[in-house]
Amino acid sequence: MTVSFQQIISARSPIGYTGSIGPLGYTGSRGAGYTGSVGYTGSIGNMSVPNVLYVSENGNDQNDGTALNYAKATISSALSVATAGTTIFVKSGDYTENNPITVPRNVSIVGDSLRTVTVRPLNKSSDLFYVNNGCYLSNMTFKDHVSPAAAVAFNPNGSAGVIYTSPYVQNCTSMTTTGIGMRVDGSAASGLKSMVADAFTQFNQGGIGVYLLNKGYAQLVSVFTICCDKGFYAVSGGSCSITNSNSSFGNYALYADGVSSVVYSGVVVGDTIGSTFTIDNLIQQPNVGDAVLFDGDNTYYTVLTSTALSSGNTVIVYPTTTYQDSSLLTARATILAAIGKIGADVTDYLNQTYPSFQFNEFRWTKNIYSFVNAVVDDTIFNSNYRSTYAAIQYLNTDSSVNIAAQKSYMLASITIAVNDCLSLLTSGTNAYNLVSAYFSIIYDIVNNGVAAAPNPLSYTPPVSVDIMLTYASNILKYNKNFLIEEGIAFITQYYPSLSYNQTTCRRDIGYIVDAIIYDIQYSGNSQTANAGDGYYSSVTGALQIDSTELAATIATYTYIGTVAANCVNNISISPLNNTVVQNVSYPSSNLAQATNVTNLFGIVTNLLQNGYTSTVVLDGFYPSTTVSNNANARFYQFSVITASGHTFEWVGSGTNVNTALPALGGVADSTKQAVTTNQGKVYWTGTNQRGDFNIGDDLVINRSTGTITGRTFNKSLFAVMTPYILAIGGGGDI
Repeated sequence: MTVSFQQIISARSPIGYTGSIGPLGYTGSRGAGYTGSVGYTGSIGNMSVPNVLYVSENGNDQNDGTALNYAKATISSALSVATAGTTIFVKSGDYTENNPITVPRNVSIVGDSLRTVTVRPLNKSSDLFYVNNGCYLSNMTFKDHVSPAAAVAFNPNGSAGVIYTSPYVQNCTSMTTTGIGMRVDGSAASGLKSMVADAFTQFNQGGIGVYLLNKGYAQLVSVFTICCDKGFYAVSGGSCSITNSNSSFGNYALYADGVSSVVYSGVVVGDTIGSTFTIDNLIQQPNVGDAVLFDGDNTYYTVLTSTALSSGNTVIVYPTTTYQDSSLLTARATILAAIGKIGADVTDYLNQTYPSFQFNEFRWTKNIYSFVNAVVDDTIFNSNYRSTYAAIQYLNTDSSVNIAAQKSYMLASITIAVNDCLSLLTSGTNAYNLVSAYFSIIYDIVNNGVAAAPNPLSYTPPVSVDIMLTYASNILKYNKNFLIEEGIAFITQYYPSLSYNQTTCRRDIGYIVDAIIYDIQYSGNSQTANAGDGYYSSVTGALQIDSTELAATIATYTYIGTVAANCVNNISISPLNNTVVQNVSYPSSNLAQATNVTNLFGIVTNLLQNGYTSTVVLDGFYPSTTVSNNANARFYQFSVITASGHTFEWVGSGTNVNTALPALGGVADSTKQAVTTNQGKVYWTGTNQRGDFNIGDDLVINRSTGTITGRTFNKSLFAVMTPYILAIGGGGDI
């Protein structure tokens, strides 16, 4: 049924527009409900707009908030009914809220003006707003919150989950005493762990403007701090970038302290002096800019570069896709380009559909990404190995995760993911059908357990493959059970007193053999490394077998590697287990592939013994004495503030505005403009109240004297510039 605009108006009470609608618009009078000008585009009188709610001082929380005449009285009441995509308009007024109040994902709160909308906490020492992914706050002033409270923060219980669209605060003011304007606590969120602010003034006398901790991160533009104890304060690995901002008065402007807790660790290979270190036992590639601390040294050094992870001397490489079907490669690229949105759609669906379901969004999204990557790889190679193993790996997650309890939620997540992927493809095409089929494998395994996995797995030879790779792959496939039983027989003969679970051991050997079959067929080693990772906790990264079992496991894979290499060349061996027959009926491969098999098993044994390896180069400053072989190398994140074009006005003059102003006796202290303690870092350029320009602490252009001073020189600006002026023709007739 089509409803005219006139019918909609007629259906409402006469408080809104009461006249007729002529060809040029409204021609009648405006009722009492109309509060704006002719250009007003919001709700008119008691007319509602989808996904818009209103709050006003004369409202009532019993109202539904859908129009001005039905406005709610508090922001918290409006938030209680807001859903993703809702905008809450707060009319001019002074609001005291029963805080903390949570802003749901993708909900905006927009005030009339930061000068006319004030929000105060009923509980002054508690945070005012808890923000979530995609939130937006604008045109409000926050008052009266006191330490340790912040106007804007993540909920400490971690309910913010994965942040992929930063909460955004724009054109707001925090005006209080000891309170905090914005607290970005990385321990209370995952993903980007970030917030964004633009034109957010911090007039917190004795408090903190923007507080970054536990690897929290913020991007800040036009943020002004006034009379704060610390304007921008980064600790425990917190970091931010600041552009076009200002710090006036207060005790400190930019303050960075220390590093985060240990993020990952490794051990040094060989006695080393200088800037280049080989690090073993890593679970991730060291990040550029991370801090590293070596045993016996209290200095945190900075990572300048690091090499890709390797297992021993073997770099981890992925299969080549060059010659595969172009339409399938295009489908794969299209899906991978949208993988961030796919993960976001999954978590949004769970949060909206199952609000009581508590889950680690970072790990959950990581699982979804693993499924998507596996499916698109299987699609281009027409193999079901990656999808099968991704599902099995999920089911074999660290025992601290209750997989059974979350099954229905994961099945719903897989459904969202597959629908997103298929929506990017043309129905009925080969790519569409393959993606659907491989997601079905994952769904079936997650739903019904490992027993639902395809058996045997399929490894379709890629385009332009060397036939010897296929021969080697097939021989291992036909001898998989033989290799498993030889492994068990080896442990029985050489480790008779070892207490272990044979069923689990058979399963794990099978996973390794499957991965090696895949890597041989598709010319890589990434899946062998991935299967080897299965011995490490997916949650903590710790090896999950003890030292006694570790030695037996390494020896077993070394033995199986030798047996597998002989199998590839159809060399008969004398089995330790005479009840299982070696299959030598398939055409043999060659010595190169036998060596490849040995090397792949070597990746597994090295991962068990040494983890991953990377070569790290330190940035400039490095240990002056030898770091010993096997010394621990622990990696952290620095607390870092990067500020460009910052203005400092009378910083160091104190937090009381009545005494900090120069006219009232305030005295600036330039040493408090940018402060680092415990090896925190501040990278900055800026101008102070005298017009002096700094590039960090080490280079100053003095406005009044016209000199440039720094650690290595001290020259007159005139003396420096005159030769350049003359060189370009500035020395004409005088």
